[in-house]
Amino acid sequence: MIDNIHAAADARTDMVLIARCLLPTPTVRTPRCSTGRRLSEAGADAVWIGLPTAQDYVKAAGMIGSRS
Repeated sequence: MIDNIHAAADARTDMVLIARCLLPTPTVRTPRCSTGRRLSEAGADAVWIGLPTAQDYVKAAGMIGSRS
């Protein structure tokens, strides 16, 4: 998946890349966040991570960060 994002980011001319990160175990948040960070670093403009609570999204935003 990371390679696909790299390839799409390199080839894009006028598009936004949105990556979706879902892992099978809903209680494991750290692997989702590290995968989300790798997707962002690969060139995804936005990363959607399925998390159960709003607090989890706040924590994930801090772990993933911003490329700007």
